[in-house]
Amino acid sequence: MGFCKAVESLWPGVAGATPPSELEMFLDRHWLGEVSRAIIDASGASCLEDLQHLDAEGVNQLVRDAKLKPVMASKLRKALKKLKTEL
Repeated sequence: MGFCKAVESLWPGVAGATPPSELEMFLDRHWLGEVSRAIIDASGASCLEDLQHLDAEGVNQLVRDAKLKPVMASKLRKALKKLKTEL
């Protein structure tokens, strides 16, 4: 929660714009920014911990539902592998 508050206080966004979520920032850090909306929508995740719970079949289903091309699918798998070691 403290991290989210810090991001909100530093967000130089335009009036009415919402700061990126921790989930969006994570995807962006792993070069998935251009497909982050598709990943979030297809997964139903609202936070990083939601993605952490995906097993191999869940990730495969997410890749299909988000219609990720092979390079983006590979980036997502690497990011999720790293996430599981971080959290």
